Amino acid sequence: MRRCLTLVVAIALVQTTVAINQAQDQGVMGQGSSVGSIIDIFNPLGVGSKQQFRAEFTEEALDVPVPIKDQETVFKDEQDYTAMCASGVKPTVPLDTILRPISTDPPPGNFKGHAHVVKPMRIRPRDRARPLPTNKFYGNLMLGDSHAPIWTHPYGLRWDNNGLSISHIDDNMKVLGPEQMISQESRGGGYTRPGTSKYYINPFLISMGLSATEFDDQHDMTVGDFGEFGCMMVLSPASERWKGALENPKACIRVPIVRGMAFITGVYQDLTPRIFSSILVRTLTRDPNPRTDGWVKYKFLIENGITWLLYAKPDRPHVPALDLKMVNQGQIVSTSGKFTGLIQIAKLPVGREAEAESIYDSSVGVYATGGELAVRQKYFDG
Repeated sequence: MRRCLTLVVAIALVQTTVAINQAQDQGVMGQGSSVGSIIDIFNPLGVGSKQQFRAEFTEEALDVPVPIKDQETVFKDEQDYTAMCASGVKPTVPLDTILRPISTDPPPGNFKGHAHVVKPMRIRPRDRARPLPTNKFYGNLMLGDSHAPIWTHPYGLRWDNNGLSISHIDDNMKVLGPEQMISQESRGGGYTRPGTSKYYINPFLISMGLSATEFDDQHDMTVGDFGEFGCMMVLSPASERWKGALENPKACIRVPIVRGMAFITGVYQDLTPRIFSSILVRTLTRDPNPRTDGWVKYKFLIENGITWLLYAKPDRPHVPALDLKMVNQGQIVSTSGKFTGLIQIAKLPVGREAEAESIYDSSVGVYATGGELAVRQKYFDG
């Protein structure tokens, strides 16, 4: 069973529904979506049962509380809506009455258009003709050499010559500069008080990284499937570019990037996994307790004392499990040959390792692929 929360937020006069799209059980490449405020959760690799789980809460905005009776009305309507969707009946009244564009017509001719001086890079061919997002957290993937980091929270990600680098910095590793003193005047005279820090440093340290032995420093990265909450990164060896197969590479790693994702997920296709770390791996341990669902789990204790988990499962039954070997402290490779399936990586938070590991164990195989925001006006004044 896989579970997740869909949050239904009733704020003043507007109800907002946030839905997170997740993978479903159509092989490792399957992607599911959710409508309204309920998510169908599937076992993404292999036959499994489906469970629906729902959480709702309300909060106040602008000091205007939502009356309890109106909260109940909101949630009842949402239940009716999701029940209709589950039964295959399409609601006749669309939910999005506020987020619709005012107009999609081109601007008047007296406003002249100009091409932007900064050209987006590494856009997947089929996405180039579509509107490209701006001011998104993943924008660095499309700018310059694409090697600047992005922040999904809690993880930082960066594409470089090795592959996909993963970072997570605890608070004790962040640096705040000296406080700026602020002068203020009052009726009794002037005084100074501490203000904000002059600078803030959040280092990007490569704790873990996803790659393949087929990658060299000429391997490719493309990005597409853009949405408000994320995008899809595709890493492929240079040989796919030579074949003219960047649009649909036969060998690749697909990485769904979504704000707030708990796992870094690599959907491998016909590649030999390679894991790397700049902090260096002290010990690599395979979980001795085999799982009945086909997943294998490894623990990476890196030299800063932090433990990371890696889960892996091939996309077909009766295929050998992923076997990893430490070549050196900075490089771990597969000794079981090429791999097609899921690899998921997550960090164990310091002081909560056992609790977090239990949650990861029960959630493995689920990953977000995007999100949708639906807003419906519920209350009218006058």
